Amino acid sequence: SQDLLRATFELGINYQFCPPRTPWFKPMVERSLRTLAEQFAHQLPGTSFANWFDRYGYDPLKESIVTLSELVHALHIWIIDIYSQTYHRGLKQTPYTAWRRAAEIVTPRTIDPDRLRLVLSKQAERVLGHAGIELHGLRYNCKDLLPWRKQLGDRIKVQIRFDPDNLGSIFALHPQTKEAMPVPCLTPDYAEGLQLHQHKLIQAALRKEGLASADPLSLARAKVRMQEVVGQLLQSRKLADRKRAARAKGAHSSKVMTTGKLPPVISEDMELPPTDNWSPPSTLPVLAHDPEGDRHE
Repeated sequence: SQDLLRATFELGINYQFCPPRTPWFKPMVERSLRTLAEQFAHQLPGTSFANWFDRYGYDPLKESIVTLSELVHALHIWIIDIYSQTYHRGLKQTPYTAWRRAAEIVTPRTIDPDRLRLVLSKQAERVLGHAGIELHGLRYNCKDLLPWRKQLGDRIKVQIRFDPDNLGSIFALHPQTKEAMPVPCLTPDYAEGLQLHQHKLIQAALRKEGLASADPLSLARAKVRMQEVVGQLLQSRKLADRKRAARAKGAHSSKVMTTGKLPPVISEDMELPPTDNWSPPSTLPVLAHDPEGDRHE
């Protein structure tokens, strides 16, 4: 997508396109996915095995008892405490040891979390007027946008960045300086933490009932009704109903990582040391490690 190409450019990432149906063009990626599937995913309850004989007498729907937060937590443990600490036959050492040695040569660079959120957001063009900026039927405005209109005109086109997983605020880019200005939604009680997919479901429900999708009271009532329906669908015995409920509820890994349900690896409030005197950590907490090695590649 264009948003992905823009993000790689702004982050200084080089990318290469692989032709479709040519996995040999990216063997390291394919091998990594295989390792992830065999050593992590297939060890979880509810997995769908690749080979039919592995599925004999096994019902993944009945065995699927892992919640999303548990899945993300387990993935962190596997990457940090198991895979990174297991002997790698290709590297002839553990991945963590290889990383430490490389970090002594080239200091790892970090990026401000707010800057990263801006770069990874989706981009669109909207008109900035006296009522602010309209996006997906929601209004965004703040007093800091007034100097822009005084400088460039009462109605100007601006590039905006928005996070589809949280419509509570957007970024507006100054047409000349490209300064990123955070702009809150004028209905924060409704939009904060709301996903774009959820918002579209609510708008569709309001249109079906013949109600105005821009009315804050109607939006709030529809949001409450959606939450009630989701709660009922989650209790359904039908897989299709539970999938619909999970999507409407907004169950995704990025939300899990920002709800505080998992022990964070690095806190956004943590003060990082200056890179001038940076040195790699001497230890990494280990929860599980096979001393004989896995001999995986």
